[in-house]
Amino acid sequence: MEYRNATYNEWGTIDCEINHEDFGWIPFTASPDDISPRGVEIYNQIFAAGNINEYVPPEDLTGDNALNELRYERDQILISEVDPIVSNPLRWNSMTAEEQTSWTDYRQALLDLPQNTPNPVKHYNLTEHMWEWQNVTFPVR
Repeated sequence: MEYRNATYNEWGTIDCEINHEDFGWIPFTASPDDISPRGVEIYNQIFAAGNINEYVPPEDLTGDNALNELRYERDQILISEVDPIVSNPLRWNSMTAEEQTSWTDYRQALLDLPQNTPNPVKHYNLTEHMWEWQNVTFPVR
């Protein structure tokens, strides 16, 4: 099997591209625990060759990159959770004044989040295998 660009990933398996007989070069993750014997065979071939790049964790997002990501995540909350409630007249009119105020305040706090967060950092936590925010407090309703 022809392969290229073999690199360990965060899980200890190997990301690469294999030259598939029907599809050409395709992405593939090789694992010693693959359920397919062919997958294990590919892993063993790559491992035996030994030319595997080390895993490099993603860099923290800072500055404008972090602010753009923060805006994107904020927008997803607005689109999926908040706006379907506050822009639906039937739902809105069925709420008490206190509930409406709570939703309005929450929405505004989300809108204000980027300008109220002077130094956001998005960091990849290698232990948890997930991105997490530093210096950011998302509002709660």
